[in-house]
Amino acid sequence: MKAVAAILFAVILGLSGCPWFDRPRPEPVLPEPTAEGAGTFGCRVNGRAWVPRRPIFPTLQPLYFRYDSASDYFSIDAYVIVRRDSTDQEINIYVEAPLRGDTIWLGPYIETWGRHKTRDASFSDRQLDETYYTWQDNGITFSGYVHITSLHLQRDSLTRYIAGTFAFTARTKDSTQYVEITDGRFDVPVW
Repeated sequence: MKAVAAILFAVILGLSGCPWFDRPRPEPVLPEPTAEGAGTFGCRVNGRAWVPRRPIFPTLQPLYFRYDSASDYFSIDAYVIVRRDSTDQEINIYVEAPLRGDTIWLGPYIETWGRHKTRDASFSDRQLDETYYTWQDNGITFSGYVHITSLHLQRDSLTRYIAGTFAFTARTKDSTQYVEITDGRFDVPVW
């Protein structure tokens, strides 16, 4: 048994250095827009398709979503994980009070009276060591939106989900670099 385990370990170790594993992956395909709690998320980042993904042996999940009914707060955290214990890119979207058919404008993170008033998004790239944030100019112009296309939150239902579309432009804190997020869609179950 030890010999079999040693051989299996040697094969895995040998394959991990194989150039086949280092080949670039084909460009991901955006998921179809759905409204059933399918657990999907995707968008275009500067025109290229972006979907959460993880390596073969992950320790991190590529998609987290939460809905807190007490505070009527919804968030999505999506990750591209290439290395075993590190995220390479991530997209975060946080919104309060999602309503079906509502378009929620994204701006900066705001805290009011000790309660978080959140309607913002961000994009992080660990390889570039940069994080880009949504913003609001002159109290009027927002840098993005989330549109809730379907919302099914009945407590007695086995199927609870939030689905929608989004797009935003985000910039670094010094406003010197920008990233454009377009064609975003999500369909996530909530508990």
